[in-house]
Amino acid sequence: MLAELGSAELAAGLPAACEHLAESVRLIGDPCVRARTALEHGRALYVTGRPREAAEALERGRLELLQSGIEAPSLAMELRAGWLAVARTDQSLRSEAAEVAREVSLDPPVGNSYGARGRCSPRWRAS
Repeated sequence: MLAELGSAELAAGLPAACEHLAESVRLIGDPCVRARTALEHGRALYVTGRPREAAEALERGRLELLQSGIEAPSLAMELRAGWLAVARTDQSLRSEAAEVAREVSLDPPVGNSYGARGRCSPRWRAS
């Protein structure tokens, strides 16, 4: 229920969304639901002007999903794509983003969503 509150607050532009989504990520047991909530938390952090924290939340969500052993390649790629989008806007992450974009271009994603495939395509390589 806390995740739904955070999502509603995010839609309404309320700053409490970030804290409620963060707490929700901590409390959720299901790895896929936790990763999906981490994705929304990362987006909330980004749109509220906290790109570094957004990148950390997105990467943490992706790594936890991978470590869980659950096969969710599309969700993992959405988290990676979100991280890339955020990292390209943060000067301290640009070189890492360029390396990740290069790696992704060598092994293109096969995610089920347009965003997962599009945002990780070679044309998104950092300049």
